[in-house]
Amino acid sequence: MTQSSEKIVSNNQALVDALVKFQRWCEAGGPELVAELASLKAQLAEAANFKLYVHKRLDEAGVPHEVPESPHTAAGCRVGGRFDWVKGRLAAAEKEHFALRGKLFQLAAVCRAPCQVSGNWVADEIEKLLNPEA
Repeated sequence: MTQSSEKIVSNNQALVDALVKFQRWCEAGGPELVAELASLKAQLAEAANFKLYVHKRLDEAGVPHEVPESPHTAAGCRVGGRFDWVKGRLAAAEKEHFALRGKLFQLAAVCRAPCQVSGNWVADEIEKLLNPEA
């Protein structure tokens, strides 16, 4: 378990402990309060498990734990900061993809021009890369 996961579990345990104390206090207030508290505890556990799952998946994907330049991180949402990092990486990869595609178009045009009569396997291969459906 990572340090951040241990911290989440520790924080969750503190919340559960507080809820147990609150439950004892509420038990004098009737079954409605006890039922509502049980529901809130179940919701808390579900949210905590989901948070652990999301952070585990981001860890497995190599996303850094802290993204200080993210506005979500600054607002106290570490998972939001991590998703900002992923979005930034996707945008950069898409930009690079389109730049490389443009270079392939240029290369195909250069390769085709001098080889119109005999054909050109390089240009044909580039064409396959640019139009995989064809």
